[in-house]
Amino acid sequence: MLHFCLVIFVFIVSLGTLIIVHELGHFLVARSYGVTVERFSIGLGPVLWCWRDKYGTQFVISAILLGGYVKMLEKHVNIVPSKYLDNKFDETFNHKTISQRAIIITAGPAFNFIFTIIAYWIVLMIGIPSCRPIISSITPNSIVAQADISPIIAIKSVDNIEKPDWNSVRLPLLDKIGNNAIRIDVAKLGSMFFDRKTVDLHDLNLNAKYEDKDILLALGIIPCDLRIKPIIAQVQIGTAADKAGLQAGDKIVQVDGQWIREWEWFVMKVRDNPGRKLAVIIERQGSAMEIALIPDSKLVDQNQVKGFAGIIPQAINLSPKYQTILKLGPLPAFTQAVKNTWQLIRLTASIFSKLINGEIKLYTLRGPIAIAQNASKSAEYGLIYYIIFLALLSVNIGIMNLFPLPILDGGHLLLLVIEKLKGSPVSPIVQEFSYRISTILLVLLMGIAFFNDISRL
Repeated sequence: MLHFCLVIFVFIVSLGTLIIVHELGHFLVARSYGVTVERFSIGLGPVLWCWRDKYGTQFVISAILLGGYVKMLEKHVNIVPSKYLDNKFDETFNHKTISQRAIIITAGPAFNFIFTIIAYWIVLMIGIPSCRPIISSITPNSIVAQADISPIIAIKSVDNIEKPDWNSVRLPLLDKIGNNAIRIDVAKLGSMFFDRKTVDLHDLNLNAKYEDKDILLALGIIPCDLRIKPIIAQVQIGTAADKAGLQAGDKIVQVDGQWIREWEWFVMKVRDNPGRKLAVIIERQGSAMEIALIPDSKLVDQNQVKGFAGIIPQAINLSPKYQTILKLGPLPAFTQAVKNTWQLIRLTASIFSKLINGEIKLYTLRGPIAIAQNASKSAEYGLIYYIIFLALLSVNIGIMNLFPLPILDGGHLLLLVIEKLKGSPVSPIVQEFSYRISTILLVLLMGIAFFNDISRL
């Protein structure tokens, strides 16, 4: 119960913070243009708390923390209500120029992106604990195995850009998915010389096969920070592993004749064989024995059934030679923060575009439950990782709000473009109709995301 309360608390703090950041962008820019702001709402639905400032703006916290809004005074005639006449913010949104209205609208997403830059800037100056991009092992017959990349080797650069840690390797790989090839420079540990390898990403798609996996694992790379020995720490009661007789301390040696040197190899065997009997050879107290394991079947997505064993592996301490701290001075940190943010914006926009054109299926959408879980996990890892999570989520909120749905900022910008082209505003009737349709679409998408979250519990 305590853990559940912590998850809810972190979720509220996380999403609430980013909603405030977003709406603050609209609010501050609107006031800078003298526009009257009638309401600044964090959340939707029934009002839980309300306070009014001396300029007549209501600051509201509402019950449903899945959004927010800034309501500005809008009149289609040059009449301002008398209660605003003595207010220095006494102008209506409609009577601002198209460019001024566009700036007010884009200020919300812009503040989300600025927040991400500041977040990265702070953590880069503090120092981000990370791991050097050293490949522990290669999955047989994988994409990188076909590129003739060997284990116990360091990645120096991706497409001629130096990569000091695994996080800086993952982003460009995600960004390049679907491309014909990407150049990766690798070097033996301690060597000044590197080899250039070409990795074909054309057939690697963000589909159900890889959606729950690290991009590195999907390529066949097992990083040094993910190297977990195939030794069982705990067997969950009532699971396939428990029924098969597996115990804590057992070492997985083989599965169906394949030697298991990495925990991930065992996981992939189990995932790919739901309901199928596997011959597992284990080492228990110095003796070898064979156990029949039938992985439980679980429907994780539409028509996607995967196997589960119910085993928690032993954690290992990472050798100091694999560890690094990415710490920069104020100016280099700011420059890198801008680069990281731009890379995230490009990647997030690319993923959303692939979602629209069908390259990524709707069942990959995540909703509030997934956000709450990830927020809680990042907070458990420490403040640095939590700030990085907020930075990632902030970019997602900024990009999502630029979708051309009339209920979102992107839709408002689209209406301004139409107004500019036709020389007059879109009629209130058409606007109202478009708002209703876009609301239905948005609720439908949120419903799908929520359903996907529930199905993964």
